[in-house]
Amino acid sequence: MRSTGLFGLLGIAALLLSTSCSHTPESFCQSWVQNTCAAISNCCASGESYDQESCELGLSQTCLGATDVDMIQDGQYKFDYGSAEDCFGTVSSCGQFQSTATDTSYAHTKACANVVTGYRPLGAACGTSADCQKNGDFSTCYDGSKGGTNGVCAQVVSDTATCSFSFATLQLHVCADGMFCDTSTVMTSTTAPPSSQAYEFSATCVPEVTVGGNCASNGTKALPCAAGLFCDVTGTNVATCTELKSLGATCTAAAECGPGLDCVSSTGTNGQTCQTASVAYCFAPTTTTKPVCGDGVCTPPETAQTCPQDCGTQPTCVTTCAVAVTSGGTVCAGNGASSSAYDAIVACADANCTNECADLQTSGADSTCANCLTTSCANETQTCGAN
Repeated sequence: MRSTGLFGLLGIAALLLSTSCSHTPESFCQSWVQNTCAAISNCCASGESYDQESCELGLSQTCLGATDVDMIQDGQYKFDYGSAEDCFGTVSSCGQFQSTATDTSYAHTKACANVVTGYRPLGAACGTSADCQKNGDFSTCYDGSKGGTNGVCAQVVSDTATCSFSFATLQLHVCADGMFCDTSTVMTSTTAPPSSQAYEFSATCVPEVTVGGNCASNGTKALPCAAGLFCDVTGTNVATCTELKSLGATCTAAAECGPGLDCVSSTGTNGQTCQTASVAYCFAPTTTTKPVCGDGVCTPPETAQTCPQDCGTQPTCVTTCAVAVTSGGTVCAGNGASSSAYDAIVACADANCTNECADLQTSGADSTCANCLTTSCANETQTCGAN
């Protein structure tokens, strides 16, 4: 099954589009590609370069695929230029492009659903929503409340009280903006025909959880928070709708950060913070550093045969630095290692080798501690060796 009814429509909604006056998907997409790529050409971060060709190829493939060009040319589908403009919108700044979160509003979903439509009437079998002709606000290929193997063309209706589907009306009622379908209230009749059990349902529309509200009250399934909030899980069945985090705030997942932000590792720390999301089609030019045999680091294409000093069977820089730390650090210091690298190894030993390295400042090397450092603190000891 290629579509999950209303919810399968949201893939198209994530696309970004600039204004076009074309009436075919090909010319429409051409205009979108040109204007959107031009709008994001200066969005790359410092030290990055923009790949114009990659942008044009990538967005062209996305647009032409989303508008079902081949099926429209064959006359199996119809293309609506006005709905396409409403669905894809206009990108005129870096901020707009970085805020690519899908607009799930009813109006936007309606526009996207009407970009490509077919000829199959309500109640007809379907494989994708584009097979169905427009009815009312829009139609969808509804595949059942539990995800069936076949879809049926249904008319979508916005509702503030009930979410439901009935073969009698061939209408799929969805909850209005700011509400969600509480499927926990669905009651299945074991005596109903298999088709009714697979497709028909009726549940209650409930307001989305507001700030400070419990978003884990439905067993282990998180309840949706209102716009601008995320569900902050702090324990078993303990979660609260919390405002999205701003630039620089600590985070554990991208869903915690505000529009245009991503949760990324912070330089120099083990934590993550909300940072400006990377812009597509930007890249960091790579520079090649020639390996130096004898620097204590086995760097490809160095091998044990071409550089036994770094890649051979003799003690590696990791072991050397490990022994140096347990001897007071004289070897590392003698090789020009920074105090921060030495301190990092000491801190690692304190954390991972408590018993073996109770006293780091010994008069002689402790082989047990050195082995622990080699195993548990490879990054830190490699840092020492690189210096």
